[in-house]
Amino acid sequence: MLFPRRTWALRVTERMGLSGGSRETHLLVDLLIWSGKQDDAIMKAAGAPQFTKPESILMCAISMVNNHSAVSKIAKDLGIDQLSALSLLTQMQAAGLELIKQHEFTSLRQLAQRKKLL
Repeated sequence: MLFPRRTWALRVTERMGLSGGSRETHLLVDLLIWSGKQDDAIMKAAGAPQFTKPESILMCAISMVNNHSAVSKIAKDLGIDQLSALSLLTQMQAAGLELIKQHEFTSLRQLAQRKKLL
């Protein structure tokens, strides 16, 4: 698969019902890709087992709702209030969880169940 991070980030936004050319889609895709790369680098430096690129994107999609910096960045970049930004990230989390269930990412499903997201 060519550009798996971008492909899976777009799948998340499509599942959210966002159009491909919207500002929200561009921002969320960029955030997911950046966050996925950062997480991969941290895991590698720590010598921990790494997720695949699709798993990394989906992990970021379900956990970004807890990142206050992401909420602030979305609110600032889209010119919306913090509550609307948090709502957008909550939708992204739900979309990520649906994709995890649909595509049977076992390790992510177990992690989501431990965090009581599924």
